[in-house]
Amino acid sequence: MTTRAVLAAVLASLPAWAFSAAPAAATKVPPAATAPKTDAGKGDSGVAKKSAPTAPAKKTAEPEGVSALLKVPFLSPRFASTPVAVVDGDVITMGQLVDTLALEHAPRSHEEGEAGEEAAPSAPASRSDFTRVLERLIDTRVVASEARDMGIDDLPQLKEELAKYEETALRKVFEQTISKDVKADPAAVEKIFKDSVREWKLRSIVLDKEEDAKAVAPLVRDAKAFEETAKRLVAEKKARGNEEPAFVPESKLLPEIEMAVASLTPGQVSPPVKIPSGWTVIKVVDVRYPEDPEARAIAEERALATKRRELVIKAYEALAKKYATVDEKLIDRLDYEAKKPGWNALYKDKRVLAKIRGEAPITVGDLAAGISLKFFHGMEGPIRANQVNIVKRQTFEGMLMRRLFKKEALAQKLDQSEEYKAVVAEYETSLLFGMFVQRAVVPSVKVTEGELMDYYEKHKAEFSTPAFYRLDALAFRNGKAAQAALDKIKSGTDLKWLKSNAADLVPAEERDLDFGGTIYSAKGLPEELAKLLASAKKGEFRLYSTKGGQAYVVQLLDVTPAKEQPYKESRETIGKKVFASRVEAALKEWVAKLRKEHDVKVYITRVDG
Repeated sequence: MTTRAVLAAVLASLPAWAFSAAPAAATKVPPAATAPKTDAGKGDSGVAKKSAPTAPAKKTAEPEGVSALLKVPFLSPRFASTPVAVVDGDVITMGQLVDTLALEHAPRSHEEGEAGEEAAPSAPASRSDFTRVLERLIDTRVVASEARDMGIDDLPQLKEELAKYEETALRKVFEQTISKDVKADPAAVEKIFKDSVREWKLRSIVLDKEEDAKAVAPLVRDAKAFEETAKRLVAEKKARGNEEPAFVPESKLLPEIEMAVASLTPGQVSPPVKIPSGWTVIKVVDVRYPEDPEARAIAEERALATKRRELVIKAYEALAKKYATVDEKLIDRLDYEAKKPGWNALYKDKRVLAKIRGEAPITVGDLAAGISLKFFHGMEGPIRANQVNIVKRQTFEGMLMRRLFKKEALAQKLDQSEEYKAVVAEYETSLLFGMFVQRAVVPSVKVTEGELMDYYEKHKAEFSTPAFYRLDALAFRNGKAAQAALDKIKSGTDLKWLKSNAADLVPAEERDLDFGGTIYSAKGLPEELAKLLASAKKGEFRLYSTKGGQAYVVQLLDVTPAKEQPYKESRETIGKKVFASRVEAALKEWVAKLRKEHDVKVYITRVDG
């Protein structure tokens, strides 16, 4: 699925703006929190740089006369090559603008955060989002153009980085060529989609002891028996249960519950399952798969990626037969962990593992060099821990695949294709941008110790260890039931008794939050709950409601107060923050001046819809 299709599937309008096409290299804060000094007028490499923009450069003349106003569909592939802006002859196309937005806002799965934390949905785009993204694309190219004027594009460092990327880019273009017409398997899409959105309606009973749960299990093997037995046990106060089950997303289930019901169908009953509040037996009432455009788009992308991988593997196998002769027996015999002949000897070993027609072979030593790249702290430890031979085959296949793909890509002259040239040009732009920042912007930025201390004084809350709370709670279906329980607690009713006997309790598998004596960081709690607990004392209760409508009577069992971090311990972090902020501000000043002296033309005059 193309980035345009991804974008269209997520939102009717475009998502919020963001841009990260050309990040500068990370900067280290010097001991005195200042930028590194260089010779006046020169960068670290000796490349002449301007201390400030000079007189405006000569503008490229545009033919004057009649203009045509086009109404171009933003997501249409027909208009992907339409220029939307030009910087010193470097064209920014509609496709590049679309892709910049789409890559940042394509649907993606996310891991759950701390208690109560939810992933924020992408905000719909406004017309200003188009402008801001386009402005960033223009600014990047203005800076890159200035970097070329400074001769940065001739630096050995840039050429070396670009050469490395060219090989990677060629391989990627070849892989895209292999899979350009592939479509996702509808059955695979549907399976991935259903697995991601499945919601369960569960009826459960909770017992305190394992023996009680095991005794009940034979009595509740079918749906009818479950209902009768559950109703009786709850009425007799021998079990706790939920009488009005609601649909719960799989992501909200306890891992133990999720595993227990994964293979069940509506009407089936689980064996006893251990959960934090006791032992539970669960009946699956119903299962549903609510439609979710974002989840479906993710499913399609994953299924498509799987299909592409399959095609890439097939292409590799075909090229291996066409170009390569592999000594499988020698690969199998190789023992990079053996004391004899030893790692150093194998690293120099010239025996051939794979002959490639018209290319240099892959030797035992080449493979050793490839393996060593996986271990950053030397080979002695990995050899001792028997971690080397297990990556031998994978490393060899990767090396051979890269060699074969490059050979075939060159044979097909993909290095002369527009796709390849565009990808390399974009990467070169990002390199020029980053190196300009390092050589022209960073050296001018200085931060004093006093400024760092001033920042610390104004932002002390950012440099404190948060409070930690040990919590217990009762979960109710509504605020009225929670308030009634809190009133009973204040009048002397025992919390443990309420856990077994209060009305409208939410079963463990349906709770939005489940504390159960666990320790939580204040930063990991929902913001409103953290505020409520900030004023609570040990043993006190607070009433808290979630966005889903559940209400909790939360008890503060214990608290470790927040602790202020001393300035010396915070200094390095503060230095990086302040320095990065100053670099960003200095870069904005540079860009504002450079735009006046470079030839910038923008062709988008209005955005509708």
